[in-house]
Amino acid sequence: MPEDQGFNGDRWNKEASKLFAKMGWEKIGDSNIDVEGTDGHQHGLDSIFRYKDVSEFVWEGVFIEAKNYSKLSFKTSKLHDWVKSINQKMLETRRSDDLFRKFPKLSEDKVQLRNAILSIWIKDLNGDMEFRKDFVNAMQSVNLSHGRGSPGRINRMFVLENDSILKICSLIDSIKAYTTENHIEENRVNYWYPATKSSPAISSKTLTIQYAFSKFVLVKVRGAVGRVDNNLVLYFGSRNYDDYAILREALSLYQFIDNQVPLTIFNYQDDEEFRKIRSEVEKLFINSESEYPEVQFRTMTKYSGLPGWMQDETR
Repeated sequence: MPEDQGFNGDRWNKEASKLFAKMGWEKIGDSNIDVEGTDGHQHGLDSIFRYKDVSEFVWEGVFIEAKNYSKLSFKTSKLHDWVKSINQKMLETRRSDDLFRKFPKLSEDKVQLRNAILSIWIKDLNGDMEFRKDFVNAMQSVNLSHGRGSPGRINRMFVLENDSILKICSLIDSIKAYTTENHIEENRVNYWYPATKSSPAISSKTLTIQYAFSKFVLVKVRGAVGRVDNNLVLYFGSRNYDDYAILREALSLYQFIDNQVPLTIFNYQDDEEFRKIRSEVEKLFINSESEYPEVQFRTMTKYSGLPGWMQDETR
């Protein structure tokens, strides 16, 4: 029923907003915002967030479109329509006088309004791999830009669906479980962004959308007085020897392997495939000159549905 679809969409918008807040993003205004665009028409925006970009040192604005659907209702054409719709909303509102009048901090802080996220939750997925395959094919048929784009188009467009949403939840909660277990204060834990040609290595409380889609995420844990620091790797890549060898080279290149700091790698999955090669993989990280020569492998917290902290009270 249409009214049910509206209710479920509003609830999912609230739940998705909880996830973005956990990523260290700041919500701008309320949910379900009506803004007059440069075309003179009203455009409904589910929500707007912002976060500080750690590489360009600017505020990045993110327009959120939240969709809650069932498998039977979903079609590839809907995905194309949603992407087209949010693209149009962005083009008509990101330079709108009405938008800046309602949310003056967007102009005061020179927020870059060049990002959009289509957040889709398939409520009855229930591990249906066949539908998952069809959904992936549908996503591959949509032209998304994660770079700088071109004039007249969204610069960065991302689609978050069940699998990617639950991976981010797993990442967040695995870090939380580790720090709780080791009695580590929250202010001692930061995401770590390696140095690039344009910026030095940076620690931040913010998980950017690009980093959330990475094959691995790095975390620095500063030890309290009398305790050593810890380096954590949240790894979502393939679990074969060659990929771990590539990970080892990347960590070395990013200077994330430190002779004075223990290293812990969290695998998103711990299955028979990894257990068969675990001893060989561990040898990749052995450094006889290090005070902590071996790597510790752990398995991330993994979800089949939304974690409790993300669920709205009406669910």
